[in-house]
Amino acid sequence: MTLQELAELYRQDPNLKDRSKAYWVTFRLAIEGLHSQLGHKDVTSWTREDIERYRVWQKQQPVVPTTSFHRIQIVDRLLLWAVRKDLLLRHPDAPIDEKPPEGGHYFVPTVEQMAELLKAPDKSWKTQRNQAIWETIYGAGLRRAELVRLNVDDYVPDEPSLWVRFGKGRKDRKQPVGPHLAKCLEHYLAVVRPRLRPLPEETAFWIDTQGGRRLSGNSLWQQLRNATERLGFPQCCLHSIRHAFATHLLQGGAQLHEIRRLLGHSQLETTELYTRILPLELIREYRKTHPRARRPCRFSKNS
Repeated sequence: MTLQELAELYRQDPNLKDRSKAYWVTFRLAIEGLHSQLGHKDVTSWTREDIERYRVWQKQQPVVPTTSFHRIQIVDRLLLWAVRKDLLLRHPDAPIDEKPPEGGHYFVPTVEQMAELLKAPDKSWKTQRNQAIWETIYGAGLRRAELVRLNVDDYVPDEPSLWVRFGKGRKDRKQPVGPHLAKCLEHYLAVVRPRLRPLPEETAFWIDTQGGRRLSGNSLWQQLRNATERLGFPQCCLHSIRHAFATHLLQGGAQLHEIRRLLGHSQLETTELYTRILPLELIREYRKTHPRARRPCRFSKNS
């Protein structure tokens, strides 16, 4: 059996239809890398040395460590699935038994840097739209895909809240919206969005200035890059603001399980990755506030 045949059978499994588009993009890239290393051999003839060679090669690629880890993980899932389906007798090697690399490769803006980003340099409709977008990521912690999928009807002004559709795992969730963000969104919907001239049938929340259609993720990324380069921290990306949302909540005293729900994480372990970004600050806060972590009193000899 060739790798392409095995990958196609995996794609057709009805139990995997709820996987996100992002998962299948990662799957395709993982299979392309695997094919470049082992595509000349029949899958049933792969050995432990073959899999280990692929893993070493993947870790040497010019991508961040978490990307390499996820691609290796997908290959392991494919092979384990093949064993369960009796397409392979066994996994050629033991599946990886390690945690993903710690999520510290994202630049995380400080509270002061976020305040600078959220200051509009001018009052153009495009700039006001962009400021509303940064406010939404920072105020609700949305992923890029969740943000661009928002429709006008997803905002519930009476509560106020946002319906986040098809998050990770294709799950919906209702995200609370604070008073400042609510005021910002209502101004955008009432004043800014109409000025961007959306097409009559367009339901998207965020509108592109070119053509009146839904704003794309790539355009959104470019807008943020332009803004952060002007401010002097170009390493900031859209996910950096989501990290800032979680980190600043944690610094403000929010509990991990509360942050997990706000981020739309299914497992607490995923949320814990966000706490490793600023370990020194967290250790200081822990020592300052926890009764058992404070420095012990010094007793005199006569006490």
